[in-house]
Amino acid sequence: MFFILYTIYRYIYCLRHHLKFTEQEDPWLCFKYYKQCTAQNKKSLWRVLFDVERLLWYWHRFPDTYFIFCHWLEEYDNYKQIKSFLPQRNYGLACQWGGKISSTYDIVINDKILFHELMSYYGIPVPEMILIYKNQHFIKDNVILNEERVNELLKSHEGEKIYVKLPSAGAARGVFVMIRENGVWLMDGKEVNATMLKERFGSNDMFMESGLLQEPVLRKFNPDTINTIRILTKNKDAKIDIVSAAVRFGRKGQYVDNMHAGGLAASVNIETGKIESYAGRRFDPTKYEEHPDSHLRFEGVQIPQWDEIKQLVYKALLLLPPYFSVGFDIVTTEKGPLILEINTGAGMDLAQVGKGWGIADSFYPMNSK
Repeated sequence: MFFILYTIYRYIYCLRHHLKFTEQEDPWLCFKYYKQCTAQNKKSLWRVLFDVERLLWYWHRFPDTYFIFCHWLEEYDNYKQIKSFLPQRNYGLACQWGGKISSTYDIVINDKILFHELMSYYGIPVPEMILIYKNQHFIKDNVILNEERVNELLKSHEGEKIYVKLPSAGAARGVFVMIRENGVWLMDGKEVNATMLKERFGSNDMFMESGLLQEPVLRKFNPDTINTIRILTKNKDAKIDIVSAAVRFGRKGQYVDNMHAGGLAASVNIETGKIESYAGRRFDPTKYEEHPDSHLRFEGVQIPQWDEIKQLVYKALLLLPPYFSVGFDIVTTEKGPLILEINTGAGMDLAQVGKGWGIADSFYPMNSK
């Protein structure tokens, strides 16, 4: 009885003094995933509550990673291993403490139009910008276009896909795809022209990027999406480190590879550039040794252009303001790697997927004690 009352007290203390839940931290949703799982090697509910209570006390935040990476399985019986996985909001706090200067410049990369213009200025490879819709005007190469010229531009553009994005889009939200069918561009089944775009986006800014053709190695896993590489970095005292790397794989019939959209991801060895043993998904206890659609195995696959990818990341960080920690989304193409986007507040689910141990020690060294 004493143990039960003491546990309830510790939960209430953390809830009252430390927690404001985000959608990802919703405890009811997290426990729902635990309850729905039919795995035979689940920990008991009391054991899960005990683990979560210890992590609540340690992180002073709801430990979303415990559920995202299914640490309620019996194989995770090492508390030190479990707490090595860094919760999303604790990563955000580490960035606030370590990056007091960089937050001033967050808009430079969070505004995707501004980011594209800056990268192009520095000569860093990014996708082709087809068109910008800003302040209810169409712009191409700093020239304002009328509707007739926009329609001509779309008609003459080569390729099979165009991605339409909102400037602050993230995690697959605010991203739309245009597909060419019989010489006509369609979005959500409707023919795309200047009038349609104005009606669709109204006063919201957006921009269009050309679809990319990925090199064969990653494309063969799932040709329906661009399978992107996420590089998480840390820049402290002018020392730039790559903290983690992962490659995302989309699913058949999808047009984005994000884990929030049902994709899966596998950890990449930073030194060798080879995919490690398995891929995973959020809240899914399955360790995917092969892609569920193409059935190609992940382990040991060499990421193409790995040295060039790391050089591209280091170059961009040297040219950009001193961001403490950001996540790069890289695409490998037949012409070499390019930066799709850079994100502040990079997702810890992707940074720690497919790993036996998390990356908390990179941001909270006391975690190893």
